[in-house]
Amino acid sequence: MLSDETLLRLVKLVFIFILSGVAVRAMVWLAARSRPAAQDADTNQGSGRIRPSRPLMAVCTLLGLGVGGVALYGASLALDPNCACQAGSWRIPAALGIAFVLLGLYCSLSLTSGWDMRWDQDGVEGPTSMLFPPFGPRRERISWEDIVAIGGNSNSWYVETPKGRRMWWNSFYAGYPKFMLTVENRRPDLFADIRDKAAGHA
Repeated sequence: MLSDETLLRLVKLVFIFILSGVAVRAMVWLAARSRPAAQDADTNQGSGRIRPSRPLMAVCTLLGLGVGGVALYGASLALDPNCACQAGSWRIPAALGIAFVLLGLYCSLSLTSGWDMRWDQDGVEGPTSMLFPPFGPRRERISWEDIVAIGGNSNSWYVETPKGRRMWWNSFYAGYPKFMLTVENRRPDLFADIRDKAAGHA
């Protein structure tokens, strides 16, 4: 039998897990219904730009740095020889602190223009690498006619260049459905291939 204290901890963990999932879905819902950073009215002939939702990335940055800072502070307290904690108890909070600080820093990079997806009448430009500077984000431009494939998963999508590099965006990009509509209008043949493949697996 589980003790009341253990059961309460499990309930708290489940509650936090559910609340986190709901929060992420709400953020995705808001991003999908937000306007792109810039877009002309005509999706066939105009230009535009989408970028990671600034409010969402700011919150993620603050949370990552805040949680990481608290964890590192806890690790520093555990190193105090007068601390009554068990030996070695600083390692886990230190590892978590470093991980969350790095996550916060990574999210802060999304506030720059390096991860923007831009398009115009001639083609699309975006990041083909999501690494930290100076290794990324590596940007590339491709004409609509030269896109060889599109694809993705439930949360992220890409267009592929003839060199095999992929420009990625995801559901945290504010107004991303407008960009996807533009891609479909420009290259309906690629979407027809996807529909044919889906029909073949049905």
